[in-house]
Amino acid sequence: MRLPTVIVLAAAWSSGAALAQQPSEGSGGVGPGQGPPPGAMKEPVPNTVCDPSFGGKYSGLIRQLAIPEDARQYGTCRDYGRWAGTSYKGHSNLPPNAYWTYSAPNWYVWARRGTTAVEPASCPDPTFGGKYSEELKRISVPADLRRYGACNDYGPWSSSSYAGYTGLPSGYWVYSYPDWIIYAKRGAGPSQ
Repeated sequence: MRLPTVIVLAAAWSSGAALAQQPSEGSGGVGPGQGPPPGAMKEPVPNTVCDPSFGGKYSGLIRQLAIPEDARQYGTCRDYGRWAGTSYKGHSNLPPNAYWTYSAPNWYVWARRGTTAVEPASCPDPTFGGKYSEELKRISVPADLRRYGACNDYGPWSSSSYAGYTGLPSGYWVYSYPDWIIYAKRGAGPSQ
């Protein structure tokens, strides 16, 4: 069977163009001195290998804050160290002089440095200073410690099932190891 010359030339041209666009070893495929085209930058991919405690360098997890946009500034894994601030990106009543680490998409706020054992402890105040009230339901999910830390202000969620539990009410979710607590109301904000 004989193919028309136009088809053969078109196939050869498209193969050559595709090969010309292949990056060579060690190159980004965009040419020397050129950056990638606008919009070609990939979003940071969470590093699932990053240990937020940095191998036990920090212990006594106080809070976990979901701030995925910080991956652009801090990368997927950052040992920030001690920070004196008490509020950050809408999160208030944070402990001053705590130790901060970032494991995308979350910041982890630690009480201590130097202890290798990371002991799980529930939130000292799962209402987050009165931010939430009227507990509706409490479900035990100890396996979520690794994903959410010992104390996490997750916020509103309306799913009626989670981790094998069904018939769950809509509300404001807080993880206080080993339980998720669902609150009915969110107040005017944490008490000062």
